[in-house]
Amino acid sequence: MTSAFPAFTLRNFQLQCGAVLPEATLVYQTYGKLAGDRRNVILYPTSYGAQHTDIDWLIGPDRILDPTRWFIVIANQFGNGLSTSPSNSSACALAEDGFWSTHYDNIRAQEQMLREVFGVEQLALVYGWSMGAQQAYYWGSQYPDRVARIAALCGTAKTTDHNQYFYGVYAQR
Repeated sequence: MTSAFPAFTLRNFQLQCGAVLPEATLVYQTYGKLAGDRRNVILYPTSYGAQHTDIDWLIGPDRILDPTRWFIVIANQFGNGLSTSPSNSSACALAEDGFWSTHYDNIRAQEQMLREVFGVEQLALVYGWSMGAQQAYYWGSQYPDRVARIAALCGTAKTTDHNQYFYGVYAQR
């Protein structure tokens, strides 16, 4: 898979459903400058169906996410058409066949990318809307010592049953 945007490749990436992707790609975009101490990082995971170009309108001087103060990383979640998705990877199967990705899969990939590409161990903020907010909650629960703040907008702490079917994302039970 090729992309016009920066991408991080994960080899033999095991999804929570048990499937192993020989090569998973996490597409991301950055805004601003990474501080020498690497503590000015805001992670902004995409919401359902969104790509980074759909949500970057919040980024700009004197906007909610100011790249003159922060290094902002938008991570495109699996299944959004840029990162590994059924539309661009033959390794992806159907949910009916027991294949799916979860928020936990996304945050594990994001954590590895932030650590390996940028040397980031601590996030100043995880900012997310809807499914991006759910990923922010996962960051707080799975990496509590690595997230200083969470701004979760319009996101439920648990995916509702009707959204599981609508979005095709399965929450841990």
